[in-house]
Amino acid sequence: AGADDYLVKPFSANELLARVQTQVAMGRERRQMEHDARAREAHVRALVDASPAMLWTTDNDGRCTYLSQRWYDYTGRTPEQDLGMGWLDNVHPEDMARSGEIFLAANAARQPFSLDYRLRRHDGSYRWFIDAGMPRLSAAGEPDGYVGTVIDIQVRKTLQERFERVSEAGDIGVWYADAPFTEFQLNAEMAVHFGLDGPRQASVNALLAAVAPEDRERLAASVEHTVRSGAPLDLEFRTVAGGAQRWLRAIGWCGLGKHGQPERFDG
Repeated sequence: AGADDYLVKPFSANELLARVQTQVAMGRERRQMEHDARAREAHVRALVDASPAMLWTTDNDGRCTYLSQRWYDYTGRTPEQDLGMGWLDNVHPEDMARSGEIFLAANAARQPFSLDYRLRRHDGSYRWFIDAGMPRLSAAGEPDGYVGTVIDIQVRKTLQERFERVSEAGDIGVWYADAPFTEFQLNAEMAVHFGLDGPRQASVNALLAAVAPEDRERLAASVEHTVRSGAPLDLEFRTVAGGAQRWLRAIGWCGLGKHGQPERFDG
């Protein structure tokens, strides 16, 4: 095949010309495909960098392999500083250990995660962000690290803190959770209602464990329906914190994304 054919086989001039033209056309097609692939990659990268969210990816060891330009614009740092595990250096010292533990535990279990932390800006100030990630698969269907986003929630956090201060005066329990709704953030009053002495963050299972057995399945089903469908929650149930039953009423609602999917669950 190829050049050897031209030397050992008696081709006519037309056949030889046709073969050469075919090879030239194939070369042009390959170059066009490479050009199109680079153009698509540049287009996707431009969309990512234009997004108000910071995007990231990791490898199977939990080490960061990519951070979008928004991250570097905010932190004022470089890829050499923040790839790998360097991104944690930007997290507030009070949030750093917890954030690293949640991230690495989710990575080891191949589970989605969501956590809030304060992130240092290039001027040294801190703002609250929510970091959410999902496992990803390679083209061959093999585990290929994580992909996720980091989104500024400073305004929301400020409003929540103000609401919590108001609720303290009325013994009102307050919670909020972000997709995938594996962890609920609680104010002090709600933690007391559920017999959680001190924790301000709890899993659904930890909250259900404090519910009276006869109400537990009903509450679990109602919460699952709400976070799947976006429907409001309004339910009375009993807790057994401290050995004494207490009636509570839960009223909650979901904030929906642009495609109608639940993104927040507050109440």
